[in-house]
Amino acid sequence: MTDWAHEVLGTAPDDAPVRLKAAFRRFARAHHPDLGGDLATFRRGLEAYRKLTGAENSPAPNVVFYRRARGLAIPLEWWRRRHRPPRVH
Repeated sequence: MTDWAHEVLGTAPDDAPVRLKAAFRRFARAHHPDLGGDLATFRRGLEAYRKLTGAENSPAPNVVFYRRARGLAIPLEWWRRRHRPPRVH
C-alpha cells in the first residue's frame, strides 16, 4: 500500500518519523516549484509524505503554495497597533 510512497521519498518502511521528515525536506528542496522543480513531482512527493505520516485525513487536504514578497510578512493590524501616530492634545 505505501511501497510507492517509500520509493518516491527514498526511505525504508521501518524508518522513524524523524527520518521521514528529513527525507521529505530533501525531496522538497529538490522538487519545489518555487525553486525550479516540477509541480506534479512535488505534489506526488507531498502525497507520499502525507500518506506515510497519516496526514491524508487532516482537515486541510488542499495545500496552497505561494511565494512571499521580499521582506518580513507582518500582519497589517499588528503593525498598526505598534506604530500608531502620536496623539495630539
